[in-house]
Amino acid sequence: AWKTAASEFVADTAVLGLKRGVLEIAVRNAVLLQELTQFHKRGLLTKLRAALPGVTLTDLKFRAAAW
Repeated sequence: AWKTAASEFVADTAVLGLKRGVLEIAVRNAVLLQELTQFHKRGLLTKLRAALPGVTLTDLKFRAAAW
């Protein structure tokens, strides 16, 4: 579902896991982290909720990571 919802960002992100309704996403650089948090979070959350109707998804948490 993440690959579909975040198709333009998928190369620079990775899903870390789902804990208590919060989907944690690793982000490759700080600029993208800021952009996702401030401009794309709501839209991505809406797309993910539609794609995963049986999953309680309350929030997205982005974390800086390097790989």
